[in-house]
Amino acid sequence: MRSIIGSLLNRAPVNYARDAIFSPVFSPSRNQRTKELSTMEVQSTVFAIVDRISSTVAANEWNLYRGGDVAATPSQEDPAAIVSAHPALSVLNNPNPHYSRSRLFESIQQHYELTGEARLIAVRPKGLDSAPPIELWPIRPDRLRPIPHPTEFISGWLYKAGMHEVRLSDDEVMPMSRPDPLDPYSGIGPLGALQLDIEGEHSAAEWNAAFFRNGAEPGGVIELDEESPLDDPEFDKLQEHWNLQHKGANNAHRVAIVEMGQWKERKMSFRDMQFEQLRRFTKAQIMAAWTFPKPLIGDVEDVNRANADAGIAIFAEGLLVPRLNRWRELLNREFLPFYRKGGRPQYHFNYADPVPLNKQQEGQNQRLQALNVASFVDKGFDPAGVLEAFGFPAIEWLGPPKDRFALAHPPEPVAETPDFGEQEG
Repeated sequence: MRSIIGSLLNRAPVNYARDAIFSPVFSPSRNQRTKELSTMEVQSTVFAIVDRISSTVAANEWNLYRGGDVAATPSQEDPAAIVSAHPALSVLNNPNPHYSRSRLFESIQQHYELTGEARLIAVRPKGLDSAPPIELWPIRPDRLRPIPHPTEFISGWLYKAGMHEVRLSDDEVMPMSRPDPLDPYSGIGPLGALQLDIEGEHSAAEWNAAFFRNGAEPGGVIELDEESPLDDPEFDKLQEHWNLQHKGANNAHRVAIVEMGQWKERKMSFRDMQFEQLRRFTKAQIMAAWTFPKPLIGDVEDVNRANADAGIAIFAEGLLVPRLNRWRELLNREFLPFYRKGGRPQYHFNYADPVPLNKQQEGQNQRLQALNVASFVDKGFDPAGVLEAFGFPAIEWLGPPKDRFALAHPPEPVAETPDFGEQEG
């Protein structure tokens, strides 16, 4: 969202629109974006990765904090600065009558993973163009195109679905994208680099399916005598009988009885044996493009507890945190300013840190905290208050160390000598 002053001062230094200024349709083409969005339905590895990332991003917690400066890390945020009621928070948690916040985030994240582009529509009350948005909606990136401007970089957006077209202002669309090195108006996703690999894997899958669906060869061919060829009725009869007895997966490995020819065994070719390796290679390529850790995709081959924990940490630090940072930038730079009345920012959004603590580091932190508790208690602070301040549960206090041994090992009672008084000799 640009301010009025910003729109006057922040001019584009060069003509980013190039010669296509009058056309809102840029590369990649609309068909390419649609194809990328549909890949999740036809490629199992892509589905698993995109679903895991988008659902995990959507499930992450968000808070609105007082103050305009975002903490360096979410763990450094002051819990006392959390805002529980704000119009922006209400719209984000209930974006529209049909979407929850998690569903909105998951839909947008799917678009981002598949195409490298994600667009969010801000809907204002009718007739109140300067009012803050009251609803948020996801929009398919293959149906939305930027309209470039020679001096202002972008003048708006064009939504097109079939014959239906709607022009949207720059402030109505909140974009999030992975920058395309060749097109400042577009985004880039991993599927562009994986296109040939996925097409090859898909062709291999179709070949295997066709083998079981149409296969009419139990490992060989029928060789006929050239000197006595079959006429058309005889050939049709032979083909009909062969298909009836041997075509399809249910008839695999049946013994062939050949009346009008000679059976010649056929060995599996090297090409046939490479299909399984091809599919494994494609899976590895897809995981590499997303830098997705192997244990989190359900592949437990060569996986132990150590590299499984490392995979979880890599997923959180390498995949979730960069994506949550993009969301944080979108919310604080594009969405929250709608509710600002001028001056410095008074609030900011931040996410809950998804990175799990290293178990060894966590143990060291607990030992350090315990030493801090002991230090404060030794200096005379109230033990119960110190435990609460450092986040430890309340435990029974047995007193200083010098008194604990006495409480745990009380002295044995000494038998008293009876006093019989003075006795006469």
